[in-house]
Amino acid sequence: MKILIVGNWLYPMYEKALADSFSQQGFEVLGYSWDKYFNKNILGKAESKYCIIGLMTILFNLSLSNYVKVQTPDYILFWRATQLLPRTIQEIRKTNVKVIASYNEDEFSGPELS
Repeated sequence: MKILIVGNWLYPMYEKALADSFSQQGFEVLGYSWDKYFNKNILGKAESKYCIIGLMTILFNLSLSNYVKVQTPDYILFWRATQLLPRTIQEIRKTNVKVIASYNEDEFSGPELS
């Protein structure tokens, strides 16, 4: 089975840890980072910070769709993919890939509970 992990790949305790775990379980793991779209230029940083759709968001989504068509994974795990467009998910689902989305939440950073 082949799994594609799509995310920022900035910190080793998120996508890399998942990739290592899946590899140990026998999965073929592919990684796809949006680093060059949202961390390397001012336009992408603004789109990511303010969750707006712009050139970098569109380029990322087109590139990801093409990558999925070429690599044909069985599963895709999106890790905090805030710039992922609904039409990209629709395109990916046409290929019968199973889609998983994860957003790490920090239950301890919210408002204090009395």
